[in-house]
Amino acid sequence: MAEKVQSSSGFSVLGVGLRAASVRFANSGFSSTEPFAYLEAYQRRWTQRFVFRPDYGGFKYGGRLDFLPFGLFTNMSQYHEVDMMRELVPRLVIGVAYSYNVGMSSRRGRGSGDILYLDADQNPSLPNFSKPGVDFLFKYQGFSAVGEFVSTAATVPNDIVYRVRNDGSLVTTFPVGDGDDVENYVKGRMMLGMGYNIQMGYLFKNRFSIDARYTHLSADEYSFLNNGIFYNRPNYYTSGVSQYLSKMYGIKIRASVDCVDAAEGSNDFDGVAKTGDEWIFRLITSFAL
Repeated sequence: MAEKVQSSSGFSVLGVGLRAASVRFANSGFSSTEPFAYLEAYQRRWTQRFVFRPDYGGFKYGGRLDFLPFGLFTNMSQYHEVDMMRELVPRLVIGVAYSYNVGMSSRRGRGSGDILYLDADQNPSLPNFSKPGVDFLFKYQGFSAVGEFVSTAATVPNDIVYRVRNDGSLVTTFPVGDGDDVENYVKGRMMLGMGYNIQMGYLFKNRFSIDARYTHLSADEYSFLNNGIFYNRPNYYTSGVSQYLSKMYGIKIRASVDCVDAAEGSNDFDGVAKTGDEWIFRLITSFAL
């Protein structure tokens, strides 16, 4: 099974945060079967790889609350999807999260300066981006199940006059359909909509695992998720097998097959219309600590 990722790569992150935990103790020591919860909050600002590139927008604020009703997982394994520890009693973590990006200048908030808009004085005027989500992870004796739901939304400032093209030139057109529409043009370049994912798997005692996953994406009317080349594919069906070479989660060999439902209007990279299902086969060798 693919492991849970806690942060994105490719950018440096400066941030401050806090963590608060609620822990119960039983008699002489900590009882791992007692309910446990913790809260995380963060404030981040993206910095580019190149020092001389300007930084646009404001901070990204976020928080997450995790609740473990059956106590802690063995060796903090709630950060990995596969049940390598083969939990002897059921373990469950339920999480809720929310983030708010002030002045976003990329499709999903992972970069700065990728997509720029300016006001009448040619100062940056950028949309804000919010993302709430909820997820769970369950493990018991080699079986694991993961579910998550995420939605996104954007608010577009009403003082946008210019957009910056890839060559750096400024234009005042925001084509949508047969006319100009600033708000919906801006939203059409962002990842807006909702999605949910459910995944289940089983790890045998010889560290061989099987898993299956279903993912559904529902794009807003104006969203880059409707892009016919890269997205516009609402349903993903995945099945896979993995052989873990040790109890280190990242050392494994994995094979998987995906069936992707290509919606009407989907294209390949050559602009040829796609019809029916797409099939993707993967063979991965992973050596990660």
